[in-house]
Amino acid sequence: MGYLSRKREQRQQPEIVRDAAADYERTIAAVEIRATEQAEVTREWMQRVEASSVDIYFQGVLCMSIMAAGVTLSALRGVVPGDDHDESPTDATRALLAALDDDPTWRLALGVLTWAHVGEFVAANWPDRYDDAIEIAQIGLGRPTAEEGAAVAAVAAGADNPDTAARLHTQIVRAMQRAVEPGDPDATATFAVLAGWPFAWGEGRDAFNEQLDSYFPDGPPVT
Repeated sequence: MGYLSRKREQRQQPEIVRDAAADYERTIAAVEIRATEQAEVTREWMQRVEASSVDIYFQGVLCMSIMAAGVTLSALRGVVPGDDHDESPTDATRALLAALDDDPTWRLALGVLTWAHVGEFVAANWPDRYDDAIEIAQIGLGRPTAEEGAAVAAVAAGADNPDTAARLHTQIVRAMQRAVEPGDPDATATFAVLAGWPFAWGEGRDAFNEQLDSYFPDGPPVT
């Protein structure tokens, strides 16, 4: 390599570093903006619950479900293979990840997972009054959409049963896909989400249970 070529390369390297640093800063800023917007959405939902006629105990359950749904979505976004992973995602997976980054469709996904967490808690703690509890939940959260209802139905059918959990959680994931991208869910995107689903759902459940222990130190009230 000649002297002039080396000098040109030396001049280019700082520019490349500066460009990469600027790209990184823009990415961080975008992530922080999305996180702020999404936190505001969860606050709006919780405020709506707190302003409802639902009793204070069940308000706590609904707010914890909203929080858990947000944790699940955040964890899911971090474990589903995207362009920053070694694995090359399909176009359908890229589209789904983009939808989960977009505020309006993120709200829809949050609704599906909120109802899934509500359904799981009610089924585990108040199975004999499941329908009554879900009806009360509608006062705080509003009537569930078709996709939110599908998520509740999947959990109610026994998502904690090892023999049926995989199939039922697949139904929750597909309900989320239909909420953010109307139509038949793409199978490759479903499989990509399911690969990280146990971790993401577990993160949401752990966050829920941590809050639950603080809110109900003696266990949920008997209805």
